Amino acid sequence: MSKYAKSLLAWSLMMGVLALFAWTVIRYSQNRVGRIESSDQIVQAAIAEKENRIDEAIAHYESALRYQPDALAPRKGVIQLYMRAGEFEKALSHGRAMLQYAYEEERVDALLTLGAIHEQMAQWAEARRMYEEAVAFQPERAEIFAGLARATNALRDYPAMVQAIESISKSEEQDCSSAFVMRQSICRDIIARTQTQMLSGKGSGIGYFRLGAALLETGAWQDACQAFSKALEFPDGPGDAAFYLGVDAQVRGDDAAAAAYYEKAIERAPAHRGALQNLLQLRIESSRSPNGESAYRSPDTSTGLFSPPGASAR
Repeated sequence: MSKYAKSLLAWSLMMGVLALFAWTVIRYSQNRVGRIESSDQIVQAAIAEKENRIDEAIAHYESALRYQPDALAPRKGVIQLYMRAGEFEKALSHGRAMLQYAYEEERVDALLTLGAIHEQMAQWAEARRMYEEAVAFQPERAEIFAGLARATNALRDYPAMVQAIESISKSEEQDCSSAFVMRQSICRDIIARTQTQMLSGKGSGIGYFRLGAALLETGAWQDACQAFSKALEFPDGPGDAAFYLGVDAQVRGDDAAAAAYYEKAIERAPAHRGALQNLLQLRIESSRSPNGESAYRSPDTSTGLFSPPGASAR
């Protein structure tokens, strides 16, 4: 290579380095200015939102996102305002952008946001997909399972709904009261939906059992027993309905009625462990007690919603 060619190559490399340096400085300046402008727009949006100037707040958030499209705070803010205004398509568009720009640690919040938007739009299959994807990232978060329970309930996938509700209690969140509130809220929703179906003449054994189980979770024991009794009037009334009525009779000291209900539970679900165990216990206690009084006085409520002993054996 000639001396001239070497000089030209060196000059080209030097100019390339200078151009790269200049581009880096310009981008840094633009990003810095963008962050400053974005922060100012977020502050203005917060002020407008506080004063209930919603359209103005939305405009400020949108402006902030033009300066910094990957910023999480203005994206969440504008989504909430669009949802309040009922503009769910716009909220959904921003939710998808939120997921696109999300860092790994922000991905679950983005999925939860999308799930909530799909819920408001009654797009339950999409909501379920968002929540199931979120579970893969954070399998211990009760809020995700609450959303999944609502979605599967709306889709009438009741086994999946039951599993989601049970997962709320098993979550590792420190705020157990929040999980309890979520469970109660879901149960109230189930009660309202099922009662509406009953009033419209669409009753079924499974439907009444589901109503009874939800009532039981909310502490309405007698109402739950009425629903369980109604469930047994239908051919598809599950053995668990009879099992719970047997527990109720056993608590009241009516061993004969309890035994009859346990036998009915076994008739409908031959492998029902809870009914088999309690019926055997009754017979043993009856043979030991000279006056035939039951030694059993309190139900085991540790099994959780929709999960009496033997439920998995149905």
